[in-house]
Amino acid sequence: MKRSIGCLILAFVLMAVVSWAEDLEKKMECQDWTFACTTGSHWADTVGDVPVHTHWEWKRGGCYPFHDDYFKRAAVDCDNTYPSCKDKCYACDTRHVDKYSGIGDCQNKDGHAIKIGPK
Repeated sequence: MKRSIGCLILAFVLMAVVSWAEDLEKKMECQDWTFACTTGSHWADTVGDVPVHTHWEWKRGGCYPFHDDYFKRAAVDCDNTYPSCKDKCYACDTRHVDKYSGIGDCQNKDGHAIKIGPK
């Protein structure tokens, strides 16, 4: 009887560990961030968007870009992807702002920062 109860407890613990591991694995699957490419200081000047690839960082406990200069790298991707940028696009973080009603942060490939907002 004791052995049966011990086996049931062990099975329950193993199921809990497996469930926790599956949940952790889902958290570690990071989605790319999307940055808007803009030629001006208004959302209406957006010519397209580019992905910013992310990965799980244990130290910060979340998904973050592979490189600290991700704004600049995204701006270079904008310039290389959209001919209308004419090598002057800004990459804008769209994750924390509503495109049509808020202000957003942008940077160009040289690190020059601007705020972007509605017209």
